[in-house]
Amino acid sequence: MTSTVSAESLCDENAEKSFGYLELFSVGDIVEPYSHYDSEKDRQVIGSPEKGMENTKWKIVEISDIEIQIELIEGEFTPWYDDGVTHKAGEYRTYYETTKEHLRLNPTADKSKPENISVFKCAK
Repeated sequence: MTSTVSAESLCDENAEKSFGYLELFSVGDIVEPYSHYDSEKDRQVIGSPEKGMENTKWKIVEISDIEIQIELIEGEFTPWYDDGVTHKAGEYRTYYETTKEHLRLNPTADKSKPENISVFKCAK
C-alpha cells in the first residue's frame, strides 16, 4: 500500500468544524468518529459515532486509492460485531475502504450518499 499525503487536509483550517470521509484527511491527522449508519432509517446520523467507538481518537496511518488505515490512539474500541472484545489505544489498527472503492464494489449504491462509509472529524 502506498501512503499519500494530500496538499491540504481538512484539519489544516477550521479543524473543529471539519468533518468528512477519511480520504479527505491526511496521513498523520488525528480524527474521531462523527457518524453511524442507522439501518432502520437507511441514513448516516451525523454527530453520533457508531456504538463502541464513542470517546475514541484515531491516527490516519496510510491512505491509498482503495483503503485508509487508522490506528486507535485514545480510548477503547468495543466493536458491535466482535462479541464484546475491547481494543485498547496503541494496540489496534483497522482499515476503511475509500468512498471510491465502496462505490466500485457496490455499483448499485446511491452515488450521492455512500450509506455505509463512516464520517470522521478532526480531533480537538
